[in-house]
Amino acid sequence: SSTDTLPGAKGFYIPIIGINETLGVVGVSCLSEKIDNEDMILIEAVIAQMAISIDREILAEEQKEVSLEIESERLRSNLLRAISHDLRTPLAGISGAISTIIKNKNLIDEEVVDDLLNGVFEDTQWLIRLVENLLSMTRIDEGRLEVKKNPEIVEEVISESLSHIKKRMKDVELKIDIPDKILFVDMDAKLIEQVLINLIDNAIKYCKTECKINIKVYEEEEYVAFEVIDNGPGICEEFIDSVFDRFFTGEINHSDSRKGVGLGLSICKSIITAHKGTIEVKNNELKGATFKFILPKEN
Repeated sequence: SSTDTLPGAKGFYIPIIGINETLGVVGVSCLSEKIDNEDMILIEAVIAQMAISIDREILAEEQKEVSLEIESERLRSNLLRAISHDLRTPLAGISGAISTIIKNKNLIDEEVVDDLLNGVFEDTQWLIRLVENLLSMTRIDEGRLEVKKNPEIVEEVISESLSHIKKRMKDVELKIDIPDKILFVDMDAKLIEQVLINLIDNAIKYCKTECKINIKVYEEEEYVAFEVIDNGPGICEEFIDSVFDRFFTGEINHSDSRKGVGLGLSICKSIITAHKGTIEVKNNELKGATFKFILPKEN
């Protein structure tokens, strides 16, 4: 060192002092010769620039974290707002139907009671699907979406999916096109059922009248393709690239008050991606849209 403090030192050590803290230390070797004033001015200038650069990086990282926190809070607020709205509608329907039955059980016809109970059942099924989607979203966000693949018969997976949504399909004209031979695909059956339920439910929501849905399955070399084709209004071209985004709900003013919080299609994409597959959507030539996803036949 060139000072009298440690005359035997073999290096000169200078702290890198930032705005709020010491960021580090620079050591300069003094083995060959002592450091003169000109050298010190140059060294201190370089260290000052280092401190400015490091402080700038720290500030940028802090601003990034703040932005992420703000965005995360915004998404949480949007989700809570959407869920509050979407829970209120079916719960009000359930409460109203049960209240009517309790207060007028000896005055209303059995047919009316059946209609009210069917409405309650439909609302509860919708709530179950909403909760399942929310739980799936939580597992996806926490990296806990477990895909347990087994060889599954495609026809049985489709049948099971339809059984969970049959009440919603009472006015739907359904057509199923699958290969005659028994087709096995490696998949997590419960998760793929959730994908099919979400896609079918999405088609029903946007079909105004005379809803027609065609479920088509066919082989593509090492993959199996699934298509859910509807005769709804289709998707605006400006929204094609956004339909799988979280919280995307399409048209703002939609006749279906229980349109959803915009999680279903986003979860479909996450599930298919976890299966090492792909999912896409396109408008049909005449009417409606086609959602297509492909899965590898084997792991």
